[in-house]
Amino acid sequence: MYLRRGFHYVDDGVRNCLDIANIEAPEGKRGKGGFPMMLMIAAAEAKKVHIEYLFVESVIIESLVEFMRRQDGWVEKPGINPSFYYRIPD
Repeated sequence: MYLRRGFHYVDDGVRNCLDIANIEAPEGKRGKGGFPMMLMIAAAEAKKVHIEYLFVESVIIESLVEFMRRQDGWVEKPGINPSFYYRIPD
């Protein structure tokens, strides 16, 4: 997994963000809820240090693309391939 604190132009301004990318799980661990758990932990930690947005970059696995599209609060950034999602931490 790759994490980086950075900046993106979102909602008419440059925002302080946590970028999440290169997430990979071993075969036997996939589909067991690790990815949603990691997103919840990342959101909680980002809020503690005043990060405004979470970004999940370069989603290339179709099952994760579908998962992200079903999640409340996540927005798919249009016109980007591979898929790119962002949200404000709760």
